[in-house]
This record gives sequence, structure tokens and C-alpha cells, in this order.
Amino acid sequence: MPSRVIAIHVIIPPTLAAQLDALFANRPLQSNAKVAKPLGISGRTLRRLGDQGKIRYRLKGTAHRQHAREDVEAYLTRDFAWARTSQDERTELRKRRSGTTISNSGRRANNRASSFAAARAREQRRRLIASLETLCMYFGGDTPLMAVTPDTIATAAARWARTALRRYNRRTDQVEPTKRAILPKLASVNRQIVEPMRRLLKYGKTVLGLPIDLEVFD
Repeated sequence: MPSRVIAIHVIIPPTLAAQLDALFANRPLQSNAKVAKPLGISGRTLRRLGDQGKIRYRLKGTAHRQHAREDVEAYLTRDFAWARTSQDERTELRKRRSGTTISNSGRRANNRASSFAAARAREQRRRLIASLETLCMYFGGDTPLMAVTPDTIATAAARWARTALRRYNRRTDQVEPTKRAILPKLASVNRQIVEPMRRLLKYGKTVLGLPIDLEVFD
């Protein structure tokens, strides 16, 4: 089965772009709390995104984080090409906070944790791509989010429930059909169709500013 590459191009809404213009008009760097406000998330969520390497941040002193406009735009357009905060930088931050040094055993532990985090990030990315492929297959890659209704989600879920499962083969790095036809359970339908589409609709409303009524999907 040939591999597929999904390219997602996200355009920043004009209303959000205007808010960013006003925010960064006089200062090239803004605090964590001020950047979180136009994004519609809390400062704690923005800090967690920075810890996960999803948005770049600059340190002011030893603990205070600041963001530039290009950092916010890279996060909104899902451009992760910039160099993320490395494990060494996070270790140096902890050293400056506590005033202690890290031993060789501590460095080895950090390396093991970094390797585990990298493997987990790769697995999450693979699951994300597989989920997006499933949504494109059952909703259509050109279907706008504004056209998605509870009925379309129910129709896609019903189609998925009648489709035999396929398994990911780690040896071949391919998704292959099972030896005997197995239909997905209700929990699998929710996990593969309903929940990803709800998260995508929430992203469209909170980040892209689309007028989507999320209450009708509850």
C-alpha cells in the first residue's frame, strides 16, 4: 500500500490577524498571558503547548516566557520547521532555577526521557495522520468544516461501522487488512470518527474563528 502525504494549509482568519497586529504593534515580544488571550486558550494551556514543542517561546530571565509574532503564526499554520526548545535548554533552565548541577546519571536519565518523548511524539504523529486520512476518506478532503453537521457525522460513523478493520504493521510500516473480516466496535467508531471530528470543529471555532455551534454536536 503506497504511503500518502497529507498537506494541511491553514490560513489565519482576518479577525485573528488584526488582533495579532494590535498585540505586536509596539513590542516584538509579548508575555505568555497576553498571547494566550487572542488564541482563546489559557496561559497554562499555552505553557503546556510550549513544553510539548508545539509553539516556540523565548525566556525572559529564568522563568518568564515571551512569544514573537512569528512564533504564534508558526503555531497557527502548523509550521514546526523551527528548532524546538531542546532538552539541553530545558535542563539548563532547571539548573538556573535550582542553582544545582546535573550529574552524569542525571544526564543519562534525561537522554532516556528525551528518547521516550521523541518515540511518543512519532507515535502521536502517526496516529494523527491516520486519523486525518480516515476523516478525509469518510467526509471528503474538500468538505469545509462549516458544511459538517450531526447528520454527516452520523452517516460517516455508520459507514465506518460497516467497514472491516485494518491493522498497522510495525514491521512493514503499512496499514493492512486483518486475516478475517472484523467490524469495529462502537468505542472504535467514536475514537476514529466522532471524537477527531469534534476536536477539528473545536479547533475551527476557537483558533480559526469559524462560526460553528459546537452545542449541536453534543
